[in-house]
Amino acid sequence: EAVTAMLRPEQFSVAGGNGQAALAVSVEQVVFMGSVFEIHARTHSGRKVTASMAAAYQGLLGEGGPGGAVRLAYDPAAVHLIRRGEETP
Repeated sequence: EAVTAMLRPEQFSVAGGNGQAALAVSVEQVVFMGSVFEIHARTHSGRKVTASMAAAYQGLLGEGGPGGAVRLAYDPAAVHLIRRGEETP
């Protein structure tokens, strides 16, 4: 059965390499919005990912600016699965 996995942008963090569930992404754009910044990225399969983090954590991106690679960690319990045909318009 086909499903779509969804996470809210603020549920991502920069992975620290300690066995966390994470997505490897290529960063397309980093947008600073005052107290937060948004990372617009794509997975290796081309799926769009948007992450939102407090500006205080900007340094954790390291070389993860546009064109860079970064791992975005998430809590698997926060993933929402939506079955095909149950999407909202």
